[in-house]
Amino acid sequence: MARKFNIDYHTVQLLLQEPFWGHISRRISKIETDKIPTAGVTVKDGDLRMYYNPDWFKELEGKQVMGVFKHELMHRGG
Repeated sequence: MARKFNIDYHTVQLLLQEPFWGHISRRISKIETDKIPTAGVTVKDGDLRMYYNPDWFKELEGKQVMGVFKHELMHRGG
């Protein structure tokens, strides 16, 4: 059976392992989409959003997921 990507699990892991990044991550809306190949951040209607493709993320290991999260958080929708 194909494994499903659980963004909530990885958000909690980031909060536990790297509280600074985890705190920032919790403030950003995370939206699942197949319209982009990987992940990206933007501001829409004043809301900071991270769009992510779960099919791409499910192929990554935990530390890689956290690395992508941190990379996207550094963009801050700019």
